Amino acid sequence: MPKKIDWNKKLEDWRELVESLMADITKWAQQQGWQVHRDEKFITEENLGEYSVPDLVIRLPEGRISVDVAGRNTIGADGRVDISAFPSLNRMLLVRVGDKWKIKTDSHVSWPREWGKKAFIELARLLASSR
Repeated sequence: MPKKIDWNKKLEDWRELVESLMADITKWAQQQGWQVHRDEKFITEENLGEYSVPDLVIRLPEGRISVDVAGRNTIGADGRVDISAFPSLNRMLLVRVGDKWKIKTDSHVSWPREWGKKAFIELARLLASSR
């Protein structure tokens, strides 16, 4: 008999992961002297219902990026967060695989660096400066 999925627990764990991720990104951005604006976003997903998560807009000297939760239920991963630049609309993906965040290009090619402060700062600058 298949094991019953505890969707409430999945949602609780996902929201905790997103909160932790956004707190890290906020701290790293502020350490660079970048302005961070935090807002709430509502997402509706099958089996999870409607829930709120934070999203961020970060202003760098090079431009502006947004950090936007796409959702928990994604194909091939346990969640996805998009990091997009304005006005270029170039985007990188953070996907949750197992117990780690992985960086992918929009075409799902793996980024050669592991997710962390250094990778975030590099990605933010590259995306924000792209025209």
